[in-house]
Amino acid sequence: MYTYNASAKELARLRSLKKEGGCTEKGVYDYTYALQRCYETGASYIEMFEDDIMLASGWLVRTLEGLRKVPAIDDTDHPWLFVRLFNPERSTGWANRHVGGNNEALIIVRIALLISGG
Repeated sequence: MYTYNASAKELARLRSLKKEGGCTEKGVYDYTYALQRCYETGASYIEMFEDDIMLASGWLVRTLEGLRKVPAIDDTDHPWLFVRLFNPERSTGWANRHVGGNNEALIIVRIALLISGG
């Protein structure tokens, strides 16, 4: 089991982030720390999962299929960073956070026409 290898000042900052709800900043620190610990083992590959992956149907099968593809990907001259197992919503065209950026008005009009029989 690993714990933070941090100074007293850094630990105090992490505790305050946790207490104050600074989850994003603390999450980045935790993620970086976990990757560094994995890197230090000398492993050829590192696989990380987010906690909500277990809610995705077929996550284990997709993971095993992805791992089977790693040697083929690794034999090419193309560098790679990750194997995507799932497509999050932001990858399917619904990532625009600006009002109207996802054609909401057009969708509402079409639904209204459909409901009204027009």
